[in-house]
Amino acid sequence: MNTLLFLCVPLVFLFWSGVHEVSHYLVARFFVGAKDVQFRLYPHRDERLGFVWASVSWTSEGFLSPRQRALVSLAPRVPDVIGCVAFSLWGLLPLGWWVWLWLLFWGGAVVDMFVGSLGTNPESDLARAARAWDVSPWLLRVGGMAVVLVSLFTLLLRWPS
Repeated sequence: MNTLLFLCVPLVFLFWSGVHEVSHYLVARFFVGAKDVQFRLYPHRDERLGFVWASVSWTSEGFLSPRQRALVSLAPRVPDVIGCVAFSLWGLLPLGWWVWLWLLFWGGAVVDMFVGSLGTNPESDLARAARAWDVSPWLLRVGGMAVVLVSLFTLLLRWPS
């Protein structure tokens, strides 16, 4: 069973990378239209951003306002928050092997929220949104980390003895 879960990790990474990048694209397409989209759902070195876990690029059919740029940058937070809530609900399930699968799958959202909340690169989603809204990146960082910590705290509430 542990081997099966371990083998699922790359699939979970691929799924949540896709969710993350598709959410950027959908919000950008909604605001200004986008064409010639290219998804790269694997770790690579981007010419502009440096090392990234995944990326999406497109040709914009218009210009994004600062508010819209922030919303495009933060778009992955919506599915991440949903995933963090779902992760937290594991304690309501009867214990069994599939609880591990639940934690692994929804844990992908927790990891994405954590990594997205670090925002150490000046071109990270978090840094771009903070610049566009003219707020401290710490405001967004602390909010994201709080969601992550609350999700992980649920593991302590009902972990089997």
